[in-house]
Amino acid sequence: MMPEISSNGKFATPSVSTVLSFVPGYQILAFGVFLFEWMAQDLLQEADQNFQEQMWLEWQNTKTKGLDAVLSFIENSWAEENFFRSIPVNSEIINDLFKGKLKTYDEIKERRFTTKSPLTHILITYGVQDLQLGTYYDVVDCVFMNEELRKK
Repeated sequence: MMPEISSNGKFATPSVSTVLSFVPGYQILAFGVFLFEWMAQDLLQEADQNFQEQMWLEWQNTKTKGLDAVLSFIENSWAEENFFRSIPVNSEIINDLFKGKLKTYDEIKERRFTTKSPLTHILITYGVQDLQLGTYYDVVDCVFMNEELRKK
């Protein structure tokens, strides 16, 4: 059997149970293999969901440890897969963001070049992508003040 291209543009290889179902006399074995594949897929999805929940919990705990811990955390592969990013900003940019004058990460990035005030805060965002709807947006997760400001 030739692999097919699925809706996401990647090759979708047929499962073992599908291949066996076309071999005469192996339909019962194919059904058993299908059940095993189905149970394994369910277990893998559950394990992935547990991993995702654990990583989000770890992220929440990391934020309580300060800016250095956060910047270190967003460099791991899970954070990269979830499009975590940090960007230096200032109060002026944050105000424009909250007032709705800045709506995208790129607008925030560009605004940094036109501001006169020093960049005194770190904005942490992550991305949300829905492949079925073909949408992507950034979520502002938290804002950290630079260490120098806290000492004053």
